[in-house]
Amino acid sequence: MVVYCTACMNNTRKNKNISYFNYPKEYNRRQEWLKAVGREDLLPKLIDDKTRQQYRICEVHFEKSFIKFSKKRTVKYLFDNALPTLNLPTYDGACSSSSLCENVSIQENQNIKFIPTTEISSSPNNTIDKIIKLEDQSYYSIQMDDIQTCGSRSAQTELQLSADSPRKRKLSPEFREAKKDKQYDLDSVTEDDFFKLCDKFLTKGMTQIIKWQKDLRGYDENRYSRHFKYFALNLHYSGPAAYRFFTNTFSLPSLVTLQKLVKPIGTKLDERLLCALKMKVDKMGTQEKICSVCVDCMPLKANLCYDVRNDRIIGFHEINGIQKKEPAKYVVVMMIRGIIHDWKQPIAHSFVSQCKKHTELNDWIDEIITSLLNIGLDIRVLISDLGSDFLRISKSRSVIRDKTYFEVDGHKIYYMFDVPHLLKCVRNKLKTCNFIFDNKVAKWSHIRELYNEDKKRQIRLAPKLTDTHIKPYNFQKMPVKVVKEVLSRTVASAINSYVDLNLIEVAARDTADFLNKISNLFDLFNSSTLQSPNKYKRAFRGDNYQIEFLEEMLTFFKNLKLIRSDGQKDVTNIMNFIHGFQVSIKSLLKLHEDLKSQKNKFILTRRLNRDCLENFFGKVRQAGGNRKKPTCRQVSNVFNKEFIMNILKKPQSINCDQDFELLLMKSEACCIFNAPLQVSQADDVIAPGLMIGTNDYRFDLPEKNVIVYVSVYLYRKCQEHHKCEKIKVYGNKSEQPINMTKDSFFNHYKAFIEDSIRSSFLTIPPANFIAFVDLLERKFCEYFNLETNIVNIGNDIFKRVQDCTFDMPCECFPLDYLKKLYIRFRIYNTIKRHNKLLKIKNYNNKIFRVSGL
Repeated sequence: MVVYCTACMNNTRKNKNISYFNYPKEYNRRQEWLKAVGREDLLPKLIDDKTRQQYRICEVHFEKSFIKFSKKRTVKYLFDNALPTLNLPTYDGACSSSSLCENVSIQENQNIKFIPTTEISSSPNNTIDKIIKLEDQSYYSIQMDDIQTCGSRSAQTELQLSADSPRKRKLSPEFREAKKDKQYDLDSVTEDDFFKLCDKFLTKGMTQIIKWQKDLRGYDENRYSRHFKYFALNLHYSGPAAYRFFTNTFSLPSLVTLQKLVKPIGTKLDERLLCALKMKVDKMGTQEKICSVCVDCMPLKANLCYDVRNDRIIGFHEINGIQKKEPAKYVVVMMIRGIIHDWKQPIAHSFVSQCKKHTELNDWIDEIITSLLNIGLDIRVLISDLGSDFLRISKSRSVIRDKTYFEVDGHKIYYMFDVPHLLKCVRNKLKTCNFIFDNKVAKWSHIRELYNEDKKRQIRLAPKLTDTHIKPYNFQKMPVKVVKEVLSRTVASAINSYVDLNLIEVAARDTADFLNKISNLFDLFNSSTLQSPNKYKRAFRGDNYQIEFLEEMLTFFKNLKLIRSDGQKDVTNIMNFIHGFQVSIKSLLKLHEDLKSQKNKFILTRRLNRDCLENFFGKVRQAGGNRKKPTCRQVSNVFNKEFIMNILKKPQSINCDQDFELLLMKSEACCIFNAPLQVSQADDVIAPGLMIGTNDYRFDLPEKNVIVYVSVYLYRKCQEHHKCEKIKVYGNKSEQPINMTKDSFFNHYKAFIEDSIRSSFLTIPPANFIAFVDLLERKFCEYFNLETNIVNIGNDIFKRVQDCTFDMPCECFPLDYLKKLYIRFRIYNTIKRHNKLLKIKNYNNKIFRVSGL
């Protein structure tokens, strides 16, 4: 906060090196200070300590003898007798009318000479110092010799002298007329009148903001309406400066609220998320919208988990929000990535039980791509690996060497296979097969001989080669870095050097030529900079040497043959990586032609692979403790986090300053005030899970008398939840169940009953209460035997048992609480039992079933 001096123009912004002191607490001393600086008008305002903090006086008005320092000489203080005496304002010509009349005696035609106003400015008489105005509106000059000095210290012009100035005489009639015409009764002004005035004097966008502010509800997470949240999200995309500006003026949602708005629920890319994506895409430039879609899968550990907040079971086979009662063993993730601009965004994921669901996956991919095209993205490439499902998907789209594209709603999309994955296929097949090309033979044995010879030397020609490269195990086979270090120009040069030294057979030169070709092809598909000493690592511009090399590699893979190392069997026809390289090379050439026609001169080919998805899978494995197979819940948590983090990033092509001016000056034409899609009102409220306020239902069940065991637990929880005397009387009069004594009953429960409630827990519930629990059990089992979509499972079962009741002890008995607690308990118990069965070998293919207690 800036502090000003009441006696001069000093302030803490302009003069930071001086101190500013408060006025004294004592009334007399404070009056002396104000009189000394000529600010007696502040005396009525300095009534307490709070107001005294607002008015201060700087140290330039005090003598040095009045100022003292602290021990460390960092803070200045004033002595009790301090008084401002220096650099005070002077008022030589400010005299009040009363003092003027007291000190000046005006006598007509004697001591005062009349001077017309036209002669005042040209009068040579230097003794004329004052012109005063008398009651008859005539002007007279007064010599200063006849006037005594005024003693007034007023800092402002007296009201008697300024009340009848020409400016005020001119404005008085207009003010009186305006006051008569604009006479409003504030109590009679309604909201409609206020909003009419807003529509008249404010822009359309600002009026809408005021209406949203008026409709705020409470202070919880449902305070803001859905459209207002979308406005805030759109404003956030415009830049942090605009959002901070409006945050200081209006009540806007926090970033946590915006994160909840765009948080995915399940595997369906619903309208709510598409709305948020469209708002971001609308702010992108034309080139930034050009992107690719990457698809990949990862194996999972079969495991079920109940999401309490969203009331759904995670871990079933689920594609596009539709679940089946089969445990999921794979996850398929889709992510979009910019081709011209470097950005990425996870879009959707699905859990599948088998790798034979290519038809469902194909329809799901088409639906996602159609939705992305509808919101304005320019999708040019679909990238996948050589998995069996994706090979079937490419064949179903008629992707061949001469036709490497397919169409979705008339939009041409090229199909490409992940080149790093193809490179790993080459390494794996080179270990078991001989590659025959141009009357040459490439063998893995030549690389192994090189390593065995090179590791003996102190100065190595291939220093990066280790046992991991030659004999990789499990996860050591996965990193592309390891594969690239084996199939590299460095290894090829080392082989040629050892051949020259007669340490390796001459036939190894064929392997060196093969490594050079594969290494150059990978570098061309992995460019990340415009300039590089290695010409194959430069951005793809369609230069002659780049096109000629790709055409040469097309011929190379067309004539390539693979023969088993242990025999003479030709396995070329079953090598899918050959088809993958041919399709990818053709797609790159055609894609460059299309982008070049839109004035895009180059392509950074590293953005045409699945590295973004590999990094995502790495984060998922780390979240599970670096597991090979994480669970579905771990995948969902990481996906939601990555989705929110990327979708809230500002588009790269936005000019913050220009958009900020647009928001302030042309808000009626700005798109941030309108939601891009019509969001249904039903989407505004997401059905919450069954909240019961406890989790002590997670206990093991006995082998016998399970229904009675659970009934006693439920009856005790109802007593804790609803303390009523009728319940105690009802429990004391109840009949003991058949074949159940209190001794045996207690033995079942003593493992988890606390000492403080052990005596009350021995109360056996009535027979009709146990029968009611048995009825709930049958309803629960019937639900899972039906062919239903398992979504909002808790609320759905609760609706089915809504009509179930029994002879309650009182009218206020917590029947709904009893039903919700039982449903939560049974869901937990069922999932726990099924997860134990999933650990059994060869049980993963069985359908989810529910057995009775």
